[in-house]
Amino acid sequence: MTCTASFKFYVQVVAILCCFKLLFIPAYRSTDFEVHRNWLAITHSLPISEWYRSNISIWTLDYPPLFAWMERGLSYPAKLIDEKMLDIENLDYTSQATVRFLKHYKEVDYGCSKKKPTSGMVAAKPSAAAATTAAAATAMTEKVMCLMLLFITNFGLFIVDHIHFQYNGILYGIMLLSLLKIYQDRIVESAFWFSVLLCMKHIYLYICPVFGVFMLGRCWVDGRGDDDDVCKFFLSSLRQTAFKPVIITPPQNSVGPMISRLFPFKRGLCHAYWAPNFWALYNAFDKFLFISANRIAGGENISQSNASMTGGLVQEYDHAILPSVKPAHTFILTAIFMIPSIILAWPERLMNKKMGGVKEVGGVEKVKEVGGVEVGGVKTAVRPIRFVRAVVLCAMASFMFGWHVHEKAILLVVLPLTLLALNSKREAGLFLLLSCVANFSLFPLIFTKAEQPLKYILCIISLIIAFSFLTSHHKEYSRSCWRLPLLASLESAYVIGLLFIETYSALLHFILFKNSLEFLPLMMTSCYCSLGVVYTFVKMIGLFCFNIGD
Repeated sequence: MTCTASFKFYVQVVAILCCFKLLFIPAYRSTDFEVHRNWLAITHSLPISEWYRSNISIWTLDYPPLFAWMERGLSYPAKLIDEKMLDIENLDYTSQATVRFLKHYKEVDYGCSKKKPTSGMVAAKPSAAAATTAAAATAMTEKVMCLMLLFITNFGLFIVDHIHFQYNGILYGIMLLSLLKIYQDRIVESAFWFSVLLCMKHIYLYICPVFGVFMLGRCWVDGRGDDDDVCKFFLSSLRQTAFKPVIITPPQNSVGPMISRLFPFKRGLCHAYWAPNFWALYNAFDKFLFISANRIAGGENISQSNASMTGGLVQEYDHAILPSVKPAHTFILTAIFMIPSIILAWPERLMNKKMGGVKEVGGVEKVKEVGGVEVGGVKTAVRPIRFVRAVVLCAMASFMFGWHVHEKAILLVVLPLTLLALNSKREAGLFLLLSCVANFSLFPLIFTKAEQPLKYILCIISLIIAFSFLTSHHKEYSRSCWRLPLLASLESAYVIGLLFIETYSALLHFILFKNSLEFLPLMMTSCYCSLGVVYTFVKMIGLFCFNIGD
């Protein structure tokens, strides 16, 4: 397949998917729709100094300034469509023109946010450098197509953006662009794009440590005088890109309200629906101990007020039996489990040693093949694959142990892990397993009856595409009807267990309990998915850091 043919194929696929997504304009939308409409009104109607102070709506602006500026820019065409949507007092306004405008805007950034980064990353790999034959060029192009299809058919990203209604497509596109610049050894450009990303959504602080360590290593450890400006640029761009317009605008104490909006620690350890991480298992075990203690005590409620974290409210709770968790505890645990990713992100010194399947590194060309550079006769590198692994591990550590993590944050792990799926069979298996877990963990976001069949169909199609393409790419076909391709028997059994959990949540629970114990299906889904996430995290550390199972 030539580059021209591949581009035509990409355009055709994106066009079909965009037309398909237009069918979801009248579909369910969460309160996030009103959130973004209100942000349009805030940024259009109020002076900059009031953006992070307005309390007219409960959906206050809690994204960084650069995203607010994007909303401000979007408000100008919105005014031409329906000026009433920009009235800050016009709460819960959902005219047809407003809905169509905001949902159509998603299609604008959808197709262009992933084509360039994914194609560039494959082209930057060692195999691309050696693509001197038609067969090698064709293989590289097929990898590009496979990666792009895995991204644009990602089920989680689809329902979060196009049904639940968030703006993640363009943000993940910027993240991939920043990673692409690492692949190309264009460090200053990577620092710029990552700074832009942080100033648009602060959740990407989850992966900031590995970027920071990498920049520091390139600036000082390698002794590259030319790269001394990277760190300065990385830090100053954070300030100049978006925060300065807020800081210099009277009153001078505008930063305080912004910080309190961006980091609302009083929302509690977990969201109303527990994200499938370590704290979901911790909460469930505390609940189990509480119920057991009540039964031992003869049915008396030992601490009823402390057992209400299953009430579906977003607020702070104390655990009933286990020690209560504070933000400082989550920071410490997260930092500890980030250590493997930080080690991976630290630049290596390549002195004629084996590296990533490349036998003796004897010259500049070999170093460039693994993403390195030559500095004063010493070969140094952080391999692109190694750095992406560091990003995945860092994101996973933040998701596992972070404070008030949302279930949607699992995409911050799944999407960069997609880049590794073509690298080896083991990494493809990790991607497929985590994709299954992530997809099922996001099911509770779509709970309306009309969308139930659609979410199941879309999930199945997405997983079939992922399994089919990766199985074909790695030529790994299951020899047993009881084992899924690229997954071990235990992992396959776990995935089948997801079907039983969803069957109970969607059907059996109502038959057995009617409208009582409403949180039980959510807790079961969260805890079962947590087991898969914990397993994947442990396996990632073993594979990425110690080559266990490689």
